Amino acid sequence: MILAHVLSVDAHTVCTPVSRPRPPPCSTVFFAASLWSNAEFKTILINSLITPDYSDQSTTVQLLDGVQIPFNFSYGSGDVIGEYITDNIAVGGASLTNVIIGLTTEDINEGRGILGVGLPAGEASDIPEHPGVLELLVEQGYISSNSYSLYLDSYALATGEVIFGGIDSSKYTGDLVPLPIVPSPDGAARLTVEWTSFNIYIDGECPYQSRQSSFSLNNGPATLLDSGTTLAFIPQDIFEKMIPLFSLTQDSQTGEWLGLCSISTENIQFEFGFGAGPEVTIIVAASEIMRPFSGDSTGTYCLFGFQNGGTDPPFNLGDTFLTSTYVYYDFDAYTISLAQANWT
Repeated sequence: MILAHVLSVDAHTVCTPVSRPRPPPCSTVFFAASLWSNAEFKTILINSLITPDYSDQSTTVQLLDGVQIPFNFSYGSGDVIGEYITDNIAVGGASLTNVIIGLTTEDINEGRGILGVGLPAGEASDIPEHPGVLELLVEQGYISSNSYSLYLDSYALATGEVIFGGIDSSKYTGDLVPLPIVPSPDGAARLTVEWTSFNIYIDGECPYQSRQSSFSLNNGPATLLDSGTTLAFIPQDIFEKMIPLFSLTQDSQTGEWLGLCSISTENIQFEFGFGAGPEVTIIVAASEIMRPFSGDSTGTYCLFGFQNGGTDPPFNLGDTFLTSTYVYYDFDAYTISLAQANWT
């Protein structure tokens, strides 16, 4: 029997209740390997460590190994500083015991908690080797394999599903094609696959084909599939071809590239190919790629969903790609399987 555990995803996040009565904040399903909770837990947990009576708070929280062990993590959106604790948590109804959590005491532009489900080799190295949430789900009998699937649904719906240890075949069309996880050039433990082709279709015409116009995908560069990133960061030579195609402009203050929000209503498709052949292709419609830009109160310009990722891999395909993709991460087989998402 295959065991699986399902999490509903709201606005591309999942709620991870911790053992306390008050509602928890939400945590992004992010492909870091460690778990940490955001600063909203600071008062609750720190007080429970120093106050004799914490019956209305967590009765199971402890400092890791009984001492204060600090951490400092950096992400694209900000930094988090804190210390390690252990506690019992609930993930989609599964109650896990003795989970190591990074408790933030300070965060800089990163107000969310993160549920890390990356490769075990990417676990925090400043503490002894320990099982992550995915491994604990296996060890404590909730699922039978170190795997999970990710389904974000369309951008307009902003809902989705994560299944630990299983697959929902109703959420994709065609074949779910496994691809080997390939080494990242920077040596880090990343969830990267070979991205081998990219085409753009506008009103049925194909003004751009990577195999005719680009050298950056010739060797199948390692590319990260990361739901913790809103946009996609693609090879510079491909991005530069997009600038005139979509009349993109660069914001002078942020450096981000913008396009007319109306692009989202046009008949435009972006075709991504992965593996030799390619083995699997994913179509991303224009409706999925534009995001609000805080610097334009008129709503005329939006963030363009693909940004300049420079010349060196790994490149990064975030939510503007993943809303169109069903992804199954299988750490036991060391593969990532992709299929076209079936929006429901």
